[in-house]
Amino acid sequence: MIQIDESYVDSAAPNASGIKNGRGLVIKRKFVKLNKSKDESIIFGECKGSGKSNYHCSCDFVRPDNPTHRCSCPSRQFPCKHCLGLMYAWAQGKSFAEAEVPADSAERREKLTARREKQKENASKPRKVNKTALAKKDQSPAQGTRSVRDADE
Repeated sequence: MIQIDESYVDSAAPNASGIKNGRGLVIKRKFVKLNKSKDESIIFGECKGSGKSNYHCSCDFVRPDNPTHRCSCPSRQFPCKHCLGLMYAWAQGKSFAEAEVPADSAERREKLTARREKQKENASKPRKVNKTALAKKDQSPAQGTRSVRDADE
């Protein structure tokens, strides 16, 4: 279960306008759908935007210390106002319907989990030393420190 409050969302915002705009989406009731996974580790929804179609946003808390925010909007801010609004809605106790995680989010979550497992495996293995590169590295400072004058003498 996700434990977030408004101060957490404030701290996740990239700037003050993100906070203002994210809260504004909840106040103006711009969210068409508010959903959560069965285990409540991911919240996702649809938000009315300026374009024809709604923006699809999600906040994945499978890694509580480093959540993943995704949105279909063109914003370069991270997390965008739609993800912030989604988290504000959760923190304010809005009603989230239980639903299946969207296929694209589930796929990305699986890739993330696989990547973390691979990193754990690689961390336990001793690192291989490239002996040729190490030999070049040992030789290069002695050769590279010669000046033009040394070459003339």
